[in-house]
Parts: sequence; C-alpha cells; structure tokens
Amino acid sequence: MSFLNSAYLWFIPILFIPLIIHLLNFRRPEQLAFSSVFFLQELQRTVVRKLKLKELWLLFLRTFVLACVLIVFAQPVLDKNEDGIITNNQNTIVMMIETGIGVDRVDENGPVLEQLKRLAIERIRMLPDEAEIYISGTTGNPIIPKANSKKEAIRKVEKLNMELKASNAGELLKLFSDIGLNQILWFSDKHPQKWDFALNRNKKEQKDVFPEQIDLILAGDVSNANVFIQQVQLENQVIALGKSLTLRVDVSATGMDRMVNLSVRCIANNEIKGEYQFDINTGEVKRFNFELLIDNPGFTEGYIEIQGDPYLSDNLRPFVIEIPEKRHIAVVSEQIETDEDLVYMRALFEAANNSKTDVDFTFLNLNTLSLESENDYAGIIFLGLKEIPDFLVNKAKEWVAADKGLLVLPSVYASLTSYNELFSKLGLSMRYRGFAGSFSSATAVTQIQISDKEHPVLDQLFEVTKKKDIKYDKPTIYSYLTIIKTASTFSNAILKTSEDLPLIVEERLQQTKIIVSAIGPGSAWSNFSTNAFFAPFWYKTSLYITTSTNGGLNQHSLGFPVIDKVSAQSQDVFYSVGDSFSEKPVLRKRGMSYQTEINSYSIGPSILELRSPSKLIASKGLYLSPEYSEFKNLGEEEIQELFLQYVKTIHVYDVNTSTKDQILQSVSSAGINFWPILAGLGILLLILESMVSIWYKTE
Repeated sequence: MSFLNSAYLWFIPILFIPLIIHLLNFRRPEQLAFSSVFFLQELQRTVVRKLKLKELWLLFLRTFVLACVLIVFAQPVLDKNEDGIITNNQNTIVMMIETGIGVDRVDENGPVLEQLKRLAIERIRMLPDEAEIYISGTTGNPIIPKANSKKEAIRKVEKLNMELKASNAGELLKLFSDIGLNQILWFSDKHPQKWDFALNRNKKEQKDVFPEQIDLILAGDVSNANVFIQQVQLENQVIALGKSLTLRVDVSATGMDRMVNLSVRCIANNEIKGEYQFDINTGEVKRFNFELLIDNPGFTEGYIEIQGDPYLSDNLRPFVIEIPEKRHIAVVSEQIETDEDLVYMRALFEAANNSKTDVDFTFLNLNTLSLESENDYAGIIFLGLKEIPDFLVNKAKEWVAADKGLLVLPSVYASLTSYNELFSKLGLSMRYRGFAGSFSSATAVTQIQISDKEHPVLDQLFEVTKKKDIKYDKPTIYSYLTIIKTASTFSNAILKTSEDLPLIVEERLQQTKIIVSAIGPGSAWSNFSTNAFFAPFWYKTSLYITTSTNGGLNQHSLGFPVIDKVSAQSQDVFYSVGDSFSEKPVLRKRGMSYQTEINSYSIGPSILELRSPSKLIASKGLYLSPEYSEFKNLGEEEIQELFLQYVKTIHVYDVNTSTKDQILQSVSSAGINFWPILAGLGILLLILESMVSIWYKTE
C-alpha cells in the first residue's frame, strides 16, 4: 500500500486527541459540600457501567473518524499485479505518451497531443513523492528515461511534441519488459493501425516479449479524413541513361465519402515532372504514371506531393532513382580467346565495350581469378565453364550475398554435378538433370519460344502486332540441358522450348537476380547465335542482372534498420540527412564487403545519404509506411482484441465515454484507490458518534 499525498501522514499524532480527552475525564474530582444525597442513592451500579461503556464507544468512534479523515487526505492505494492480486507497492509507474503521426489533429477539446499531456500530468500529480516515474514518447530512439522527481516528469511531458517518425512503441515495450516493468500506462489517440504495425515488428510466438499488462487511455474524437501515398514504384526493371522511365504512384483515401479538388505531382531534381488533378472516394486507390528522362548518372532525388488533403503531415513521399554511369560485369571463363564456342559472346562483349553502352565487360580467367578484385563488379557471368571449382562456389556465395547478379551459361562439356552443387549452395530451387538432343548434329529437336513476354528483358526487343503478339524468327535448338525445380520458391522462365520446358530461368534471392541458361552461346547448341534476337537479348540480360529487384528505385520504410554494403576500402563512412542528422553506422564483415547499419527511429521522411569523406556512396528516400496514414477509429472491444495478440491483459479507457477523474483513479498501473470507501465509512462513523453522544447525554 502507498499514499498519493503522504505528507498528511505527519498528522498521525492528532489521533491521540480523543484519548487525551478521555483520560482527562478521569482527573480527581473536586469535593463540594452537598446538603443531602438522598436522591443519589437510587443510582445503580449497572447504570454507571453503561456510562463507562458509552465513553469507550465515543473514544473509539472519534478516533476512527479522525483516522478516516486523515487517510482520505493521504489517498492510500493498494497495488495489484497483472492478475489483479493486491501486492506491495514498488512506487513505480511507466507512462508512454503517443507522439507519432495523427496526434496533431484537433477536436473540440483542442489538439489531441495536448489532451494526452494534460491527462498524463494530472496522473503524475496524483503519485507519491517517492514514486519512480518513467516517461517516454513513442517516437525517436527507444530508451528508458527515468525522471528523478515529479516536477522533472511533468517537464518531460510538457516538452513532448508530435514527430513525423516511425513508432518505437514495440521496442519500448520490449525494453520495459526486459527490466521487469510489466505494467504500462499508455496515453494515445484512437489510431490502431500504427499500434498494430509497430507491435507486429516485435511480435513473437511467446507473449512474454512484451509487458504483461497495458492500460490504454484514449483521447481525441477527430475526423479520419486523409489522402495518402500508398505506393511508389518504377515500372521499368531495366533502366539506363537517356531512356524514358515510368514512375507509378498509387494514392488512397480514408474517412470522408468523397474528397475533391486534389492534386498529386512529381518533383525530381527541383523540377516538376508532372501533375494530375483528381477526386477520390474512401477506400479507393488512384494510380498515376509520371514519365522521367534522366540524363545524368548517379542519384536523382525527388518526392511525390499531394495537395488539397485535409490532413497535411503525410503529404510528401521522398524517393531516389539510381542510374550508374557504367555497370561493370566480370566475365569468368577458361579460354575465351581460343574457344570457338564462345566467339559470339566475346564479339558481343567487345562491341559493348567499344561503344557508348551502359555496361562494361571485364574478362577474368578462371585460373587467375583468386588474384583478382571483384568488389567493383555489379554482376558476374559464368561463361562456358566445364566445372565450377569449390573456391568459385564460395566466391559466388559472397557475390550473391553482396547483391551482385549472376548469369550462368554452361559449357558443352559441363559437369552437371558441380553446377548443381553451385545451385544448391546458393539456395536455388533449380537443377540440371541431363542433356537432350545431339551437339553439332544440326538436327533440330525444338525451338526457342517466348515464355514471359512481359519480362523486363524482353521489353521493346520485338515488334508487337495490334493483338499484342510478338513477331520474331524462332531460333532452332540442337541440344539443351533439362532444368527441373526442387522446391516451390520463386522462379520464372523467360524463354522456353516448344514443349514448354524452361530454357532461360530467373530466380531471385532477396535483391539479387540469378539467371540460369539451359543452352550455351555457341553454335553447337543452336543457331541462336546467328539470330537477330541473340545480341540484344544477352546484352539486355546482362544489364538486367546488375539492377536490384526494385529497378534502381531506392526507398526505405522508417522503423526498420537501414542496411547498406561498402567495400573493405570504404569503412570510414557516415549517414546524413542534410545538416539535421549525422551518424556513424555499425560495421559488420560480410564476405568481401562490410555491412553498414543504423536504426531509423530518429529520422523522419527525407533523403538519407551514405558518404565517405570523399564521395557519395548511397542515397535513398525514407518514408512512413502507409499503415500510419490509414486513420480508422476502433471501439474498445476491437482495441482489446487487437492488443491481446501481444499482451496478456489490456484495459481501455476512453475520455469520451468516461470522466477524467474516473479514468485517472481507476488505471490499474497505480493499483486500487480505496480512500473513497474510507471517506464514506468516516461519514457513517461520524453519524454514529453523534447518536451515541445524544444517547449519552440523555442518560
């Protein structure tokens, strides 16, 4: 048990006043002369005993009336644990105050955040002076901030402001749970989507990841009307300088039935690239395409902006498009200078190197590969290798882990065992099973067919009819390797045989693209090398493996760690956002490179750059996930159901359905306030004391 106003306990000595008065009644009486005692002789001993008993009753009642008054002023509290069992007080309270997106909205009682702060301050003032108070907003780096006094706690609350940052609620709750603080008082607006999104990042099978009990105090009865950017995506998977790019933007809305006179525009390199006017219904998704033409290599920074939205805080979405001046690809072979089977590919690569293309090919001999540096290559091609040695398998794993694309073109004399070992070590779901057809027989066994005409490699390679059929001369195949799948993971056949068997297959490992061919490039496999389709297909395939799965659109959702890779020579790096943010990352060795990592809780939507002292290494647009912008109020039962996925006990209090005093006095993190009961008991005792006094005087 504890007392909210423990200073009143210094008045405990007043409880002795009734006892002192009672004892004074036993002082020695004065003797007075009296003419006759005839009438007093009728007084019986039993009557005297009754009077003494009533005196004791009065002493008891007066003492307890004073005790009740004293206790009411001191406001005692019985603490209880997560099961509702009364326990000894630890004088500890943890208060989380929502400071994320949405609390800057305004209702009839003012800004939602100011309402939450007033409630929190009043709750602090009710605490005993010796209480341990932890105060934290739900944005910024998750830390455990302890206030040294009630005044300091109030100052911390008053300084809180709305921040357009990711919620750290999940991390905070986990930190509190780790140090044994299992009862949390959470002041928030009615915005369950961001709770669910933040908590779900830390959710595990066991609920003991989070505190066992949360008391959620809700304020704000505001409009849910909001228009926000749902998604930004590049339509082009293969991008190059001077070629048109299509940036797709999806816009969604919540709240009002229909919002009108809105606009969305795209700004890149400080120039407006396009603008659309639109109206939108609740739950509807509008799609807009912006055409961009980028002539300068490097990072093109920009943002998407919505205008006319009733809620303004989430109307900007930064993005970065990265187009390198040259993509360097390593071609690993054994004897490309003398092998007639590879002369066509050599001619293609040399032609690309001698012209102004986006790709530069470097030939690496398998026998000297271990002495070469591969850090600067964006993609690797295994060209006509008879066998994949163990050291090359290990290097391939490092390349793929460093997000370098891989293209595999087999040899006529390929060891299928070593190739399959490579596929297995890389975690691919495909294998070579055996050869079909006969080499150099010039006997056709099948033809090359388009399997996925929507694939980025095939984009704009062919003449397309009005019926959207592709017109091309189908190359003839003399021999090929059969490819089988060993699992149901993602793989996509770009080209196939006439019998629907895969010939050129793509499989993705996170951001890395791996393409495996069932035929080599030489004339022993097919007449593909003399087809007009050959050179543009393999050139574009080489370009394709050097781009990540996002096509060069660099963006990152706030709240998740920011991770990049740098070479071993570029360890002196730092992240920055203009002049407002700068931080050294954590570095971890990953194969040939280093992985950099920082958390993104302290950053808002912006352009984040990774720099060394001499150059810009990486750049990306940071954005809040659209879940934060999907304003939707839930009822108390729905909120309880949501939170019970993460915690054992949840109590929900809404200032719109309960009075402020009821909420502040009933939150279970402070225990059970039983002094109102004592106030009633004191009144009853006072009435009883008055009745006994009247009875006593009558007798």
